[in-house]
Amino acid sequence: MSHSDPILNIVTIANHGEGLMTASEAVRVIADLIDRLDPSCEGDAQEMEALLRIGATVWHQQLLQQPSAKDPRPCLGSAASKAASP
Repeated sequence: MSHSDPILNIVTIANHGEGLMTASEAVRVIADLIDRLDPSCEGDAQEMEALLRIGATVWHQQLLQQPSAKDPRPCLGSAASKAASP
């Protein structure tokens, strides 16, 4: 399989919309993949770095899609404001 095949598959899935995950689901899957890696192994450390960057990109894109992206942690933001109330 050439390097263009996975890219073509990604684009095809995205274009059809079938099998897509929410950004939160995608980040959870990426986190699970990272948890399976051994950071002491050089190859795994490089893969971990790539997966972290992919996860951050997915999360950032999700934030850009929100109408108001003032707080990057919407669940924590509302909880924090409730906790700060007297």
